[in-house]
Amino acid sequence: MPNRFTIHVSYAKTLTNAVGGYSLQVPGDTDLTAHSIVSIGGSDTETGESLGRMALSSPLAFSENGMLYVTPVTTLVSNYMMSQSVDVETARAAIASQLNLSESILGDSTESSASLMKTGLMLTQVGLNRTEGLSGLTVNNGDLDA
Repeated sequence: MPNRFTIHVSYAKTLTNAVGGYSLQVPGDTDLTAHSIVSIGGSDTETGESLGRMALSSPLAFSENGMLYVTPVTTLVSNYMMSQSVDVETARAAIASQLNLSESILGDSTESSASLMKTGLMLTQVGLNRTEGLSGLTVNNGDLDA
């Protein structure tokens, strides 16, 4: 039986399939800038690594053509938005700068870019080794340099 993620949007939830896909209906009048998808537990679909009860999130504003990836990198963007009370574009720019990644790839699947995958894997390891997972985690320039 595959691990499943529970995903919440304040008033809605769903389960992912074995490869992380999900379907969630969000009312058309929902302000996407004010909400995030939150995924708890399961396993990393790229590595098979168990995520335990670690929570990952992604701003709904990252959704493009109905697709939204929930990754360790999008979690940092969500965390930054909440901790700094900024919009998604400000958070995207800050995290891209801190991670030395292109802003345009932050909401992509980790398999789309080697640097995004490497960063995602490092963040997953950090999250698995912290009692609180990636909750509240922020990074500074140079933190993830090899």
